Amino acid sequence: MTSKNESSQNKASLLDRWLSLNKAQDTKAGITRLPDGQNAPLSSGQQKLWFLQQLYPENPFYNYTEAYRFNGKLDTGNLVKSFRLVAERHDILRTTVSISNGEAIQVVAGTATVEINQGDWKGQDIQDLIAKESSRPFDLKAGPLTRLSLIRMAEDDYLAIITMHHIITDEWSLSILLDEWAAFYETLQQGKSPAKEALPVQYADFSHWQKAQTVDNTHLEYWRQKLQGKLPVLNLPSDRTRPAIPSFEGGFCTQLLPGNLSERLKGLSKQTNTTMFVFLLAAYKVLLYRYSGQGDILVGTPFNGRDQVSLEKLIGYFIDTLVLRSDLSGDIRFIDLLAQVRQTSLDAFSHKNIPFETLVKELKPERYMSSNPLFQVMFVYHKAPSLPAFGPDLGVERVPFHPSSAKFDLTLHISEEQGQLSATFEYAKDLFEHNTIERMQGHLKTLLEGIVANPEATIADLPLLTPPERHQILTEWNSVTAPIDGSTLVHQMFEQHVSKTPDNTAVVFQGQQLTYKQLNEKSNSVASYLLEKGAGTNTLVGLYTERSLELIVGILGILKAGCAYLPLDPEYPAERTDFMVQDAGVPVILTQGHLTSHLSDSKIPLLTFEKATAQTCQSPHAFSVEVSKDDTAYVIYTSGSTGQPKGVPISHDNLRLSTLARLAYYPEAPKSFLLLSSFAFDSSVAGIFWTLSTGGRLVLSEKHIEQDINEVANLIAANNVTHTLMLPSLYTLLLQHAKVESLSSLQSVIVAGEACMPSLCALHNDTLENVGLYNEYGPTEATVWCTVHKVRKEDASGPVPIGRPIANAQVYILDEKLQPVPAGVAGELYVAGAGLARGYLNRPDFSAARFIANPFSDLPGGKMYKTGDLARFRGDGLIEFLGRADDQVKIRGFRIELSEIKETLKQLEGVRDATVLLHKAPGAPLLDNQETADTGQLVACMQGLETDKAVGLLKSVETLSESELEYMLEGMKKSNK
Repeated sequence: MTSKNESSQNKASLLDRWLSLNKAQDTKAGITRLPDGQNAPLSSGQQKLWFLQQLYPENPFYNYTEAYRFNGKLDTGNLVKSFRLVAERHDILRTTVSISNGEAIQVVAGTATVEINQGDWKGQDIQDLIAKESSRPFDLKAGPLTRLSLIRMAEDDYLAIITMHHIITDEWSLSILLDEWAAFYETLQQGKSPAKEALPVQYADFSHWQKAQTVDNTHLEYWRQKLQGKLPVLNLPSDRTRPAIPSFEGGFCTQLLPGNLSERLKGLSKQTNTTMFVFLLAAYKVLLYRYSGQGDILVGTPFNGRDQVSLEKLIGYFIDTLVLRSDLSGDIRFIDLLAQVRQTSLDAFSHKNIPFETLVKELKPERYMSSNPLFQVMFVYHKAPSLPAFGPDLGVERVPFHPSSAKFDLTLHISEEQGQLSATFEYAKDLFEHNTIERMQGHLKTLLEGIVANPEATIADLPLLTPPERHQILTEWNSVTAPIDGSTLVHQMFEQHVSKTPDNTAVVFQGQQLTYKQLNEKSNSVASYLLEKGAGTNTLVGLYTERSLELIVGILGILKAGCAYLPLDPEYPAERTDFMVQDAGVPVILTQGHLTSHLSDSKIPLLTFEKATAQTCQSPHAFSVEVSKDDTAYVIYTSGSTGQPKGVPISHDNLRLSTLARLAYYPEAPKSFLLLSSFAFDSSVAGIFWTLSTGGRLVLSEKHIEQDINEVANLIAANNVTHTLMLPSLYTLLLQHAKVESLSSLQSVIVAGEACMPSLCALHNDTLENVGLYNEYGPTEATVWCTVHKVRKEDASGPVPIGRPIANAQVYILDEKLQPVPAGVAGELYVAGAGLARGYLNRPDFSAARFIANPFSDLPGGKMYKTGDLARFRGDGLIEFLGRADDQVKIRGFRIELSEIKETLKQLEGVRDATVLLHKAPGAPLLDNQETADTGQLVACMQGLETDKAVGLLKSVETLSESELEYMLEGMKKSNK
């Protein structure tokens, strides 16, 4: 007759089996014994672990370690003996791996060959002690693959560390080992001999049976459909570039979720008829979506493959992996995503009986040794099992420990213990810093709180930032301000220096020069002439001139007259010049006499410098025309996405505040500034007005001087140039080819218009260490610049930031819902503040689309500009530029819309449609973070061998199947092409 207690235990056992096994409803025959004398193959899971361990023989990434603290009267002799009894009962604990006839097999030792270490505690940190044991690699061939370290901490206080190679165990197995260890120990303590009940099957029987199974085509077809198409690589924002060969070094970050949040999550899970596994997996996928911006999310999750009762109490490696794919695109609500994830999980578990490695071979995804095939992140949910009793006088507790390894980019472990949830992120140190993962923990908690508050919300609207982080990103990192110097405009700042230093040189070109007094008089004459010809406040004057002293005279004269200048470079195609003139409604053009023939077809009045400066203006110092700060100073046209460029009018106040921000940021004003860029390019504005408003000397270079690096260097030396702005590519050539002594006068070099590469930073530090190098960023619409970064030595390891917002500017990095994204996460860059233009000239539709309401501004009608650039904040608040969100590219610093070229091509006769692609010239350097190596190259690199030698090495790995070998060799062939 069965007792009430025994009946209860039987019911619990049945319930546990029903909950955990999730048995497949197929008709496979039960597992039978391995025939005598026949070698036991590795199971499919073991085969994968064995192969990876051969590639990284000294890496302990597949060590499995648990630690326990014993308090009380412990009989160490019986504890060790009982541990050996468990090993005698389970063959797998006495197993090593050998090679027989080219195949990896299991070899079972006749005695319990476990490694036992005993000793006294010597004051080491317990976590360091456990880590040291966990990091000792195993020799799969020599063994043993199990070791127990028993350390006496104090009287009646012991630490037991169990370390096993994953090839012989899994988490479920550790629970079996503990239960049997405790039972054997209690029996020995009672003075009895433990019963040696034989197991119905051993692990070798399972691996033999598994190898004989055939692939179920129904299951295989499900996975072919579910994982069809090009599988995306999850591009989580990382702190470091992914290495070609992973180190598998890992870190961990844990948070205990508040009790009330745990209860609300469990309550909502029940309310929505989902398990906690499904509920938290869906939340994890939302986090990954918000971090990556990708809607197609694949997550791996482990499952226990003990589908038969005979395997329930068997120690061994039964873990396999499922791929759970979800579509998070569109404006999907969390509640709808939850239903999708629930159905996906049910379907996946119904078709789980295909080994993961078999699935990989069938699907043949693109394989790189730098990342996992099919998925790069994992999700694990488990309830912490209760520990068995080792006797009435002995307490035992688990010592938390996380090994320093990570086999995936990111794994979220959710644990439930005594009703409370904890979340642990296991992360690859190759990719992430610990503080990045700490922020991620905060985002996970905020996200979960948002879900329980409103599960009907769309996943893009759920909160992510913690309140302190939101304040930091929106306010603290946008807090740079500079005092506003009254209302003095830039041409008036110039006039102040005319009074102070009239005889100082103001501008130099090809051996000619003008003093501040001369430049002022000539520009006054131009202003007077414009007014005589009917120009007035805000009149847009086309300035059509070559590089010359007249160029600067014309700009200042136009501003003094209260007009605005539109730069028209004579080297531009006539069609583009005509378009800008007509689009802007230019009523008059100021040009040089010898260029009037270029404009002979123009119906617009032409004024020449020769006539404008024929007589000296009566006002030699200051010009009396009243100019408002809101009046337009200049208009520069940018490339257009519809085939038509757009004019950007910049006000006097925009220009003034942009210039004042330079005075606030840079340590010294330029004594001598070399202007290299065309005046039709907005970077010219920085050099012209920064220099002339501070009393410096502006040096104009000859046309196309950048084609002769030595001439650039000679110009710098001859004019004692202290400051300049150039493209990073040009500055690189200057450092590589110019004589260092010719650059000795430089104090500050600004690079802009292209990405500043780490290699340039290293070159600069090696060549001109004492010269300040500054990386500026800003669109024309924000008056030349809005962020700046002083390059540091550590930037040579890249990527190089574009810095922080300049004074009186605000920079936001937002998602599609205009919500600020966390530090480290990519988003679109928006600019607001003092330098922001009001919109595009005569383009209200484009202005409305790009100059939008600023939701973070307290000012009525405040706007921010949608740049179309992707960027992210680093943890320290510096901004990294990540490229374009559209098809705009930069060529030699010029913004080019590929669609503008496309629209132009479509105008040609006989062209129905066109496609424009950016082509990289042969031999051009690749991006620093571009991954180009394929499997064969990476294997060769890892082994330090040439590819042909790597092929030989792979062939010598006898346990590689023909299909595996053929697949990897095919990868080499592809990479060598």
